[in-house]
Amino acid sequence: PLDKALLQRLFKAFALRSKEFSDERLMRVVYAYGKLAAKRGIRLQRFMDFATSEIVERDKTLRGWRKVRILEAIGSLPEAGPEFRTV
Repeated sequence: PLDKALLQRLFKAFALRSKEFSDERLMRVVYAYGKLAAKRGIRLQRFMDFATSEIVERDKTLRGWRKVRILEAIGSLPEAGPEFRTV
């Protein structure tokens, strides 16, 4: 079983230091969140809000295939807002 509190702390730590991570690592963490949310039903709205704003900020530097990978993972989740789907 997954410890939701521990996952929240992990994603929060990543969000607080996101500028230190490459686009590749951002993609991997967001992709992992998407898989957890879809398969295990773990929803962390604050992380989703962070991911949306971070991806919109990095829109110019993210490579196309990374955007596609992120969209595949979390684009269909209910908490993904319309601004995220237009990236």
